[in-house]
Amino acid sequence: MAPLNFKVTGNLSETATGEPLVGETVNIPITNPDGSAGPVLTAVTDASGNYSVSVPAPDPLPTGAYGADATFGGNADDQPADSGLVVANVGPAATELTLNFQIG
Repeated sequence: MAPLNFKVTGNLSETATGEPLVGETVNIPITNPDGSAGPVLTAVTDASGNYSVSVPAPDPLPTGAYGADATFGGNADDQPADSGLVVANVGPAATELTLNFQIG
């Protein structure tokens, strides 16, 4: 089984023009299901304003609702921005049970 990752993707652009913000840092704190702070992910936007970051998740990954909230601190031309909280629910891992039954 492949290891699980926290993967976050998104886009940062100017509201009025829709122009991408290039080379800007986005911080993404993760909240664990018990409410405690998880890792803070950091990404830099590309030429289209897109960002993507992936880090290993705990193994085993506890079930429950994980939260992420991307923030941009602003710059000389653009105000700070916040994505708002996004929640991803993790259910129990799939299981398989095998029974080999023989007679004689």
